[in-house]
Amino acid sequence: MLKAFVHGKVPSELENREDILTSNVFGTLNYLSNGSLICSLLRNSLNVNNQTLHIEGENPHVRMWFWPRLERSEPDLLLSLKTDSQTYLFLIEVKYFSGKSGEDPEGIEAENILNQKFYDQLAREYWDLHSGSLYEKIGTEYKTAKKALIYLTLNHVFPKKDIENSLRTIREKTDFQNPKLYWLSWLTFHNEMSVWSPSSGGDSRIKEDLLRYLERKGIKSFGGFQLVDEELLNWKFHSQAILIPEKSYFSGLKDVQKMGAFYNREVMIYGNI
Repeated sequence: MLKAFVHGKVPSELENREDILTSNVFGTLNYLSNGSLICSLLRNSLNVNNQTLHIEGENPHVRMWFWPRLERSEPDLLLSLKTDSQTYLFLIEVKYFSGKSGEDPEGIEAENILNQKFYDQLAREYWDLHSGSLYEKIGTEYKTAKKALIYLTLNHVFPKKDIENSLRTIREKTDFQNPKLYWLSWLTFHNEMSVWSPSSGGDSRIKEDLLRYLERKGIKSFGGFQLVDEELLNWKFHSQAILIPEKSYFSGLKDVQKMGAFYNREVMIYGNI
């Protein structure tokens, strides 16, 4: 399917669908020989305090669950990352041109959290990321994993209002007072892939296809102007002034004559040149 998008063989109505974008990018990344690129991508995530997502350890092993049906939401992706020292579980909400859905009014605290309604999409997903019912789908070994929610968008700058509103809702309506909520830009994907050195021929082909796909989707950061190396023209300018004593542009004019005019006015005119 990715090849069809790269070569423009897909109907236009599918081009901007976020589920297709999720499948093409993360579904392809899932076939890499190791998780080093994915780990590098996720480490670019930022929280509201401008702190990056900290991932400890090396030799990451990645597992993905696409569109899991959870208690309050259906996020785009659950991604586990196991390094040689720690296990992580990330819920990733993918956006392209759209924003998050829902927003909760301020000042409403939950008396009964289990029955409280969540309108904010990220708040609902954060609740599900820590819900006991999650482990029925992915296994109880992830109960001790470090968890975070990553909001992946096309924004060039941190979507402060979206993140702050979601943080407020989480704090007001749940017991989580220090939510691990991060933002990641799609532009990071192109940047990281461009400098990534694949370890196998198969990974190299994946890199090539993904870069072409992202560029076709307009996901490419500005890399500055490229200056063309051109030879400078060897031009010289000479200024010569010829001074003619007692001469000017008005030297050819004859003496001014005074002539009579209608309405009792006097008009000064020049004689013939």
